[in-house]
Amino acid sequence: MFFRHNFITILWLLIIAAVCLIPGRNVPQSPYISFDKLFHTAIFGCLTFQMMIGLKKQYTFKRLRYQAVPCSIIFSIFYGLLMELLQGLLLPDRSFDALDALANTLGVMVGWLLFELIFYKMDKTTVRL
Repeated sequence: MFFRHNFITILWLLIIAAVCLIPGRNVPQSPYISFDKLFHTAIFGCLTFQMMIGLKKQYTFKRLRYQAVPCSIIFSIFYGLLMELLQGLLLPDRSFDALDALANTLGVMVGWLLFELIFYKMDKTTVRL
């Protein structure tokens, strides 16, 4: 049950790792620096939102089910920091960027807010995950 409900989250984690660990010479350049930060915010917002849904739906690990929101927030923030650290440590033409880490964290908060807005309204109409 766990993997069935969290398959998209796991796939998204792998996609983020693949994109974040592309060598610097292969990263497309944008004339707008804000596009890069917006991209980081969006991918981590999607990750957090999907993780919260997947953990809430699964029944294999009850603690994760009932602590889906804080577990998702903590894991996503650490995953974002890990990706930035690995860029600085493993890729010679990439470096740790504190603003990217901040954009990742902002994305986590956006995903959380989106989750709360959508499912708070559902709770009011008695629809449950």
